[in-house]
Amino acid sequence: MTGAAAKTERTGLKRRVVGAAVVAFALWPAVQYGLTQSHFLNPWRLYGWAMYSSPNLPASVLLVESRDGRAVRIDAAQVSDGVLADARRLERRYGALGRFVDPEPFARTVLDEHPDMEGVMVVFMRRFLSRESSEIEVHHDKFVLWRNPGPRPAGWLAD
Repeated sequence: MTGAAAKTERTGLKRRVVGAAVVAFALWPAVQYGLTQSHFLNPWRLYGWAMYSSPNLPASVLLVESRDGRAVRIDAAQVSDGVLADARRLERRYGALGRFVDPEPFARTVLDEHPDMEGVMVVFMRRFLSRESSEIEVHHDKFVLWRNPGPRPAGWLAD
């Protein structure tokens, strides 16, 4: 291959790479916005322009246990410092990554620490700015882990 042909080939490759980068740069805001809507990804993450569409509000984690067929909220005083630290890390991760976060390891840790629990529900609360009302609203994602298979209390997931 001659020097001129090699230079032409490198120039063509550079153009394709730059063209792909421009297309990716142009499409990324729409992809990031779609992720924020479908998976509750924090709009302030992943370098997109959706961050300008919403304030950066924190997420919260709430623990609920099933005891004698009733849903009972778990207070911070009922869990160890390790579980509290894990809950704070989970809040930050869910706040940033939304539904891409897997709460099962955390729920298993809670069940392991409390052998008397039948099941545990991890409730993620995410505050966001509603496009329809321009008010701050709360979205809940619930994850339930049962200790044993079998019948479940009726209506336990209702609230």
